[in-house]
Amino acid sequence: MWYIPFLRAWRAFATYSIIVVGVAIVGIAIRYSPGVQIRPDQVAKVSVDLIAIATVVTALIAILATVMGLSLAAENEGHLELTWTKPVSRESYALAVFGVDTLAMIAAYIVSMVAAVIVCDVWVGRQVVIPISPLWLVAAVLVLPIYVYAIIAAGSASLKRSRGMVAGLFWPVTLGLVAASFVRIDIVHNIAHALNTINPVIMFGSHNGVSDATPSTYLLGLLMTAVFLTLAVLQWKRLEA
Repeated sequence: MWYIPFLRAWRAFATYSIIVVGVAIVGIAIRYSPGVQIRPDQVAKVSVDLIAIATVVTALIAILATVMGLSLAAENEGHLELTWTKPVSRESYALAVFGVDTLAMIAAYIVSMVAAVIVCDVWVGRQVVIPISPLWLVAAVLVLPIYVYAIIAAGSASLKRSRGMVAGLFWPVTLGLVAASFVRIDIVHNIAHALNTINPVIMFGSHNGVSDATPSTYLLGLLMTAVFLTLAVLQWKRLEA
């Protein structure tokens, strides 16, 4: 029963991991190429906050989440009338899909973090990665991709076709709202400002590679994630024959 969601999540995770590991291998290979040399005095001047790495990695996972958020919509195409009979409720199935996808995103995050730290270690040594910010942020930053996933799920759950349009428009729209907040037209500025209160780009924006989000921001992100996932399940349930 859960094989198709698992297979879909596994394929997304495997594809993402192959790309990440491939990029890491290329980075390591470049480091050991004959033309690359790093002096000890250069190493001494380099330091990278672990949270900065986590912030960059989270942005990559958010892109993965944009694709994985279409999972419910993928279930609608072609076999809906044959799939949904008793005894499994659509709510339970949808929650299982969310759980499988979330685990896949967490696993992808771990792979990315390990690969990034290894590449830093190879290039400039272990002392380059140091925890400056609170370590709880390393886990908390995952709220961003999970929130993105929830928005995509809510926007696509009722679609039987053209679901890719939701994922394709998501980032242009969110970035467009950021740009619209600088427009000197009151009505445009006010609408953009209101929507940007739940815009993940604004909520989890970063400065110098480190997220500016506070604990209250992450709590709001979790709350809005629950809201959007609930909307996704309600929409999806309405499609039940």
